[in-house]
Formats: sequence, structure tokens, C-alpha cells
Amino acid sequence: MKKRISSIVMLVVLIIGIALTAYGVTGRNIYDNAAAMMGSNKKDAMGFIQDPSTLTTVGNVNDIGADRVKGFLKGLGVNAAKVDAAVDARANYETAVAASKDRDTLLEFAHGVDETITEENYADLVKDAARFDQMKKDYVLQAVGVDEAAFAELEANTALIGLYREAVPGILNNSHMTNAVPMMFVGIILIVAAGAYFLILAMSLKPRARTRAANPKVERITAFLLNYALFIILGLILIIVSIIRPNFLSMSNILNILQNASTKGILALGCAGLIVLAGTDLSIGRVLGISAAVTASLVQSTTYASRMYPTMVSSLGGLGLLIPLFASISVAVAFSMINGFGVAKLNLHAFIVTLGTQLIAYGANCLYIESQPSGTAQALSTFDSTFLNVAAGAIYIGEVRVPLVVIYFIVLACIVWVIWNKTTFGKNMFAVGSNEEAARVSGVSMQPNFQPNDLLFLSTQSYNNRDPKRGQVVIFRSALKDQNGKKELLIKRIIGVPGDTVIIRNGRVRVNGKEQKSDYTKDLTTNGDITVLVPKDSYFVMGDNRLHSVDSRFSDVGFVRRESIRGRVVFRILPLNRIGRTLDTGERR
Repeated sequence: MKKRISSIVMLVVLIIGIALTAYGVTGRNIYDNAAAMMGSNKKDAMGFIQDPSTLTTVGNVNDIGADRVKGFLKGLGVNAAKVDAAVDARANYETAVAASKDRDTLLEFAHGVDETITEENYADLVKDAARFDQMKKDYVLQAVGVDEAAFAELEANTALIGLYREAVPGILNNSHMTNAVPMMFVGIILIVAAGAYFLILAMSLKPRARTRAANPKVERITAFLLNYALFIILGLILIIVSIIRPNFLSMSNILNILQNASTKGILALGCAGLIVLAGTDLSIGRVLGISAAVTASLVQSTTYASRMYPTMVSSLGGLGLLIPLFASISVAVAFSMINGFGVAKLNLHAFIVTLGTQLIAYGANCLYIESQPSGTAQALSTFDSTFLNVAAGAIYIGEVRVPLVVIYFIVLACIVWVIWNKTTFGKNMFAVGSNEEAARVSGVSMQPNFQPNDLLFLSTQSYNNRDPKRGQVVIFRSALKDQNGKKELLIKRIIGVPGDTVIIRNGRVRVNGKEQKSDYTKDLTTNGDITVLVPKDSYFVMGDNRLHSVDSRFSDVGFVRRESIRGRVVFRILPLNRIGRTLDTGERR
């Protein structure tokens, strides 16, 4: 009951947070709209609002829209008749000025004033700046139908600026705008607090979702929220930022973000492999630093007098770029070898080893930069144009400029994906990294399909959003105990799912009255004489080597509970002559 009341309260908090955030966003839009009306940036707009006498120009009426300008000024209490007159006059003036810049329009007017001006000699009129400007002015005077004095006022925009000066102080009295930022931040805080509560609630519901009273729909929703929580949070942040800053999702901003993130993304590709193997690397940033310093020192322009290596007199080109590339890679590999030796051979924790190499790399970087011929640790700069074109260049896809570093990152990400998902090395990483003990078959209970010491890829995410099916091979924690007193991990094949009736008699297996094929078993027969109904959230499992398998036919194992299943076997990694995807018996029927 308390949890239900808390959930209702937090739901109200979430709704209030969304409302306050929306209130803040619309309040900021009032200020943004005022800045657009005054034709100024958002930084200067507040200065004009606080001191209207400093306002000397306003936005173009035709660009903003005459009706929008009228609504803005009238909304701030300015006399409607004055607003209509000033805005309409200024709009007509701007239209006439724009028309005077059109060649054909002005030529027609000029010919009407002076018949000697024709298509052939119009260029002479344009070259005579004073006469040309006067002709445009005469056209505007005639188009708007005012005298010289009124034209001067329209040109200086005196009337409209005066109305703006009268109106903008009233913006400070708008509590919606002045309270926008605090309300928006309070709203964001409430949204985050409510989101954190519901995330914790979802995590607390996970064990309950797998009990007998579990609702399958609740279980799927809970699993989805837990599996994609990070993406959901990032999506919410993206939506909020996009509302606050609409240009956040512009193509130029997205490309800038990608460019800044690409170098970090390349580092993350390497570090992710270590994380898969349950390791870490604190030195990666410092190693990048010294690798970059080595590269920079080798690609300085030969025309730069203070370069790191003055004796390098030939510019880069062709194979020349490969030298700094391999030098940089060699430096990184050297430090990686130290890390690998410390972890694999000295049995030191990766945290300790990489913390040490981090400090070594930083010190080596400082010493390297300070060893310049100038005797000072000046910045490594003025790079060869060939290197700059490759490292900092870009390609155009249509009219979009895409930095090359983004392309490099995408290509490397694709290569790493292929290595992780399509190679023995990658499958081995995930199998060993996720559960080294459960990844290797022991015993003969799954012969002939699985042999002792087969190395298998175990998917621990297969059953987060779906139920196990008949014929699938799973690894689960059993009630049997090993010599150390720990519950053993067993590998078996699912024969019956919740609600199935399993009958074993005369060497045959029937599920719900239908005889099951046994061509995948070792001896093509099954011992035992039992009839069972598989209970809810439980599974009946057997080994493929039916005559030599301890499984659900025996009370020591019994039915396998859903929460005991660690994952599904989907791929054989070793031995190499039998590498490939494992086939469920359900796929043969």
C-alpha cells in the first residue's frame, strides 16, 4: 500500500515537473521572441529591455511578419492605432526598398523618368553611384507616396523604434518570462527525481516479476525498462535540450558533436573490449597524449623554424604519412604490452597496472615535449598540409560537410563490430568475459551435439523480453553442489515449458500427446517412466545423451525455475573444426 501511494505521489511529481518545464520553455520563448523583434541577439536583448534608450534599430518588419510585430506591440499595451500606422508604413517602405533593388523594376522606373536610359546604357547608370542611389530613392518615394520629411523618418524608422522603446519595459513585468528559468530548472529536477524513483521501483520489481504471481506483461515492461534505461534517460535529456535549444538538432550542430566525439569514440572502441573481458584501462587518455605528441612532432611543416626535428627537410607525402602513423601505434602498443604483461603474467589487477602506466605515460610525454631543440616546452604546431588534409579534412555529401574523423570512426566501429560478432576471437571475448566457467561444457550429458570442453557463446540477454522455448539449449544453476559446496551450472535442452504434459515411456518422449523426435540424441532412446505436468515458471530439461544425463527426470535436479536460467547457448566457438551456430531442435520441426 505504501509503495502504491508513493508511486501515485511520484507520478504527480512527474506531471508537475513536466508542466513546470513546459512553463519555463514557453516563458523563455517570450524573451526569445522579444529579441527577434528587436533584431538583436539574446545576450543584448535584456540590455535594451532594461534601458530602451539604447535601442537604435529593430527587426525587419517583412522578415518577422507585420501581424506578428503588431501582436507583440499591442500585447505590451501600446496604442493599437499607432501600432497599425507605424507597422504598415514601415512594411510598405521595406517592400519598396526591396523592389528598388530589382534590376528590371528599377530599369522600367528609370526609363519612365528619363527615356534616354535603356537596356543598353543601364550599366552606365549603375556605375554613376550618386545618380543610381538617387534613382532608387525616387522610386521608393513614389512607391510609398510620402514627402522627403516622411521618407527620412521611414528610413530612420523613428516611429517604430519609438513604439518599441515604449513597449519593451513592460516585458519586465511579465512574471511568466522572469520566472521561466527557475521554473524550468525546478521542473527538470522534479522530472529527474521522479524518473529515478520509477527506475528504482522497476529494479525492485524485477525479482517479483519472475514469481508465480508474475504478470507477463509487467515482466516484459520491467525487463525493457531495465535493459534500455540508459537509452531512455538519454532520449529524455535529448528531448528536453531540443525543446530548450531548437537548433540543437540542426545538421551543423550534430556534425560538430560527432566530430568532437569521434576521437573519444575511437578510444571507447578499444576500451570496450577490455570491459567485455571484465577489465579496465586508466592509462588510455595519457597513452593517447604521448602518441599524439610523437605524431605531432613528426608531421610539423619543414618551413617551420622551431620544429621538433630540424634535420627533417623533406615534406610528407606518399609513404611519408605511414611513418608517424606507425610510430604513434608503436608507442601505444609498448604501453599496452606493459599493461598486458602485468595483468596476464604478474596477476596484478588491471586498475593498479594501468594506474601506474598512466603516470609513466604522462611523465614520458612531459619529458618528450621538453626535449625540443629550443629548450622550452612550446606547443607542437604548424603541421604539414598533407597531414592536415588527412587528419582534419572533410568530404562533402551533397551540401553537407562531413569531417573525415567522423568517417574514420564509423569505419573503425564497423570493423570492431565484425571482429566482435563474426570472428572466433570476438565470440571468445564475450563467452569468457561474461561467464568463463559457464561457457565451457563439462561432462558427456550433451553428446553427440556438444562434447566435453566445447567453448560456447552464452547469451545472457535472450530471455529478458521473451520466454524460453522447447528445443533451446540453456545453462542454469542447479541444486547439485560441486566439491566446493557451490551450486553447479548445468547445460541441458528444454523439453517442456510451463503447462506442458511430459510423458516418458517405452523409450519415447511425448509432449502434450505428441511424440518428439529423438534423432538428435545419442542413443535414439530415452530411459524412464514418468508423467509430469510442468508447473508455472518452470521447465523440464534433459541432456541429449539421455542414458547418461542427470536432469529433470531425477529429483536432484527436478524442474528448472525461470530465475535459475543463466542464458541460452547460441554459438560454438571452439574447437575450430566445429565452430558455428548451435541449432535448436525446435528449428528442425
